[in-house]
Amino acid sequence: MIEEKRACCKKVSGNGPYGAFHPHPCRFKATVCHEGKWYCSKHDPEVVGARRKKREDEVDTRITAERASEHVKFAAQVCASDLLKAVKLVLALDGQDEVYPSGTYNLKDIPLSWVVRLDPKAKEQLQNAVKKYEDMIQSH
Repeated sequence: MIEEKRACCKKVSGNGPYGAFHPHPCRFKATVCHEGKWYCSKHDPEVVGARRKKREDEVDTRITAERASEHVKFAAQVCASDLLKAVKLVLALDGQDEVYPSGTYNLKDIPLSWVVRLDPKAKEQLQNAVKKYEDMIQSH
């Protein structure tokens, strides 16, 4: 039995200055029948749909990652000044005598100490971080 050659039913636009205005039939041999129409392997609706879905998923993944990155940057910008104030407070309290808040506090009879003791390396790192971020804030 001789197999009948079928042409892909899809119309395509050609290249060149007039290609978009003169669609012509796809030149590839049809290999797949879908809902009574014959398509080549490139124009098979299932393959086209899978390609489109893959491309959309890649774009969605990229956009989600960009938004997450922007969110982190924005959160860091918003929190930077408060963090800087907290670090300056820790540095200011370092080395002072312990101060207890006035009033009665009872956390299982443990006194609350508001003074932080830093080791010299940690203190130096915090001071360097404060200087770096103050310089960055002033430069923008």
